[in-house]
Amino acid sequence: MNERNTIHFLGISVGNSFFSYTNLYNSIKTAIAHFSRVIIVIFDLPAISTYVALGYPVNIARKDKVFQKSNSLRNKIIKILNEFNCDPLKIRLLSWKDEVDSNELYHNYYQMMVKKTQKHKLLFQNIYETTQSVLISSKKTIQNLDKATHIAMHYLISELAFFEFTIEYFHIKKSVCLYHRPWPIFQNYVAGILDGEFKDHLGFYLISSD
Repeated sequence: MNERNTIHFLGISVGNSFFSYTNLYNSIKTAIAHFSRVIIVIFDLPAISTYVALGYPVNIARKDKVFQKSNSLRNKIIKILNEFNCDPLKIRLLSWKDEVDSNELYHNYYQMMVKKTQKHKLLFQNIYETTQSVLISSKKTIQNLDKATHIAMHYLISELAFFEFTIEYFHIKKSVCLYHRPWPIFQNYVAGILDGEFKDHLGFYLISSD
């Protein structure tokens, strides 16, 4: 695949303790060294659903949990990019609020992903179980785990929809996720294991932060 037709997306999860300044620095350094076009994406607004599922009121989830953590990550990333004196055509930070959440095209892909999740039992099951394991690992008391899981599934559905959306939005032929550890649900989605459709327009690359 021609590199000009490919974008590598460095995924950043809000609330994930992995994303210290050092790990962000090393991940970005590796991405710059290996790929010609990289976009860093913080999945911040979708994460609100996770905190709501954990019992936080929407305003607290948005302001005190997601936005506070997201702003901290954003400031670290901007500092690192400035330190490397990066060409924005080679690597930049995407704004979910301005480029994704406000984009009708993305919401069309999100609705398509919702329908696909409803249609394919294995896809639904994997999103449901992965989401529920995240909620359980929080150690918080959740009164209705099934209801909470359905609320928080929004996060994974948003991520899958995003990668599908990027192909049309950025006019590329391949969208590759860069992440610091294996991401089975995405890798299985790309391989067609969850819905019977192999996706050669998507890819996954395990990036080292050493």
